[in-house]
Amino acid sequence: MFFMLTVTYPPDKAVEFTKGLIESLKTPLPPFIKRWHMLTTVAGEPGLKGYGIYEVEVGREHEAFQEIVKRMISLHSIEGLRYQIEPAMTAEEAIPLLGLEMP
Repeated sequence: MFFMLTVTYPPDKAVEFTKGLIESLKTPLPPFIKRWHMLTTVAGEPGLKGYGIYEVEVGREHEAFQEIVKRMISLHSIEGLRYQIEPAMTAEEAIPLLGLEMP
């Protein structure tokens, strides 16, 4: 399973956010969470947007969710920062749920 973290924050908070992110990266993730990608883009109205994609060991989803939230809590003091964590799956995982088979 995957979790997709979406973070938005104002452009004038980019340095503050990045410093907080660098600090959080100093603590390794537990072995049941693998960070696949961290991406960033300009998002228009909210300012900047970042994505974190994490692969989580089956059966450890709740613990992984808590770990990701714990890391985000350290950034709560950044004015205008918003985030959302969504469970996600691959096409190979989702297609059989529709009763279809992968080619």
